[in-house]
Amino acid sequence: MGRRTASVGLVRGNAESQLDPDGFYLPSEYIENEVISVDDEDSTFWETEPTAMDLAYQEPVYRWAAKLIKADRLTPVVDVGCGTAFKMMKHLAPVTDTVVGADQASGIERARGRYTGATFVEGDLTDDALWEQLRALRPGFVLCADVVEHVADPRALVENLASLVRGSHARLLISTPDRSLMEKSPPLGPPTNALHVREWIPDEFRRLLESAGLRVVTERHLLPRSYLRTTDEFMRMQRRFRQRRPVPDPKSCMAFLVVAADPT
Repeated sequence: MGRRTASVGLVRGNAESQLDPDGFYLPSEYIENEVISVDDEDSTFWETEPTAMDLAYQEPVYRWAAKLIKADRLTPVVDVGCGTAFKMMKHLAPVTDTVVGADQASGIERARGRYTGATFVEGDLTDDALWEQLRALRPGFVLCADVVEHVADPRALVENLASLVRGSHARLLISTPDRSLMEKSPPLGPPTNALHVREWIPDEFRRLLESAGLRVVTERHLLPRSYLRTTDEFMRMQRRFRQRRPVPDPKSCMAFLVVAADPT
């Protein structure tokens, strides 16, 4: 069940915006979903093996990350919210000397069972101890692909991510859905995807990043997932074509490459 935010939000028609009480930079009438993407006493998030479709999501972000890492030989690489680590191991591990995955227990347990010898850090993303371990790594590159829309406090997550690149020339690549390009997401929420607590548009999310002392270097819109060579995928694309809907889907994933505004 959704709830209304307490935010003041953006001032429409004005280049200036007010810092809303939560620091989430969403419209004052925006309605959130409840947080259900976390492990708790009753259930775990990664209860079953992800499907091929699940694994296809965020792949365009991982491919961009791999190109950036390889081009500048960045290391260590930290993947915050790596889940079961399939995409991390497929795209990032081959292009860097050291890659570390961080996520909640249910994802890391599956990752450790599949990728023996790889490095993982287990912990809730609200746990200071997890962030202390990640800061100690002094990463050269940090990836956080489509995680921020799932958490209770996105400002805290962004500030913790900023702490991983602050005081260095490290880079952070962070992505999240652009609700203005999501085919069914209402402008004022709640997100149609029940796993998403909130969704932003580019201007709102850019302000959230900047509020944590980050500077946007490059911003791109990417496809939300890779496309499978299956009969089901082909049939789906045919249906979309007949319905005069975009084929493939709109580039609804917005990804921001950022650095610390003051690297000293």
